[in-house]
Amino acid sequence: MIEIVIVMVIGIALASVAVSAFAPAQRLYSISSARESFAALQNFSTDVVQITRDGTVLETVNFRESMNVDLKSGFTTMQLCMNSRGYGEVSCNSFSSGTDIYFIMNGDYKRMRVFPLGQMILP
Repeated sequence: MIEIVIVMVIGIALASVAVSAFAPAQRLYSISSARESFAALQNFSTDVVQITRDGTVLETVNFRESMNVDLKSGFTTMQLCMNSRGYGEVSCNSFSSGTDIYFIMNGDYKRMRVFPLGQMILP
C-alpha cells in the first residue's frame, strides 16, 4: 500500500511539472492562432476585428474576449479594404505603407506586417 502511495505522489509531482512547462507553449500557440485568425479579417479597432461588405458586418471577432490576446498597432483604428479578387483597395485603406500589428499575451508577442495591397508577412 505504501509503495502505491509513493508511486502516486511521484506521478502527481511529475504531472504538475509537465503541466507548468506547457504554459509558455500554450501562450505562444494562442498568440499564433490569434495572428492567423487576424490574417483572414479586414477592419480592426482596438481588440475587435470585423469583416464587412457594403456596410453590413458579416463577422466580428473580439480577440481579447475569445482568445485573451491584445492587439497593438500604431493606429487606434485601421481599415484594410479588399476587392472581390482578394486585392487591397488602396484608395479605401486607412494606411499607406506597411504597418506592424502585435498580438500580445502575458508579455509574449508575435508580430505581423500588413501592407496596403493586402499582403501580410507573418515572421
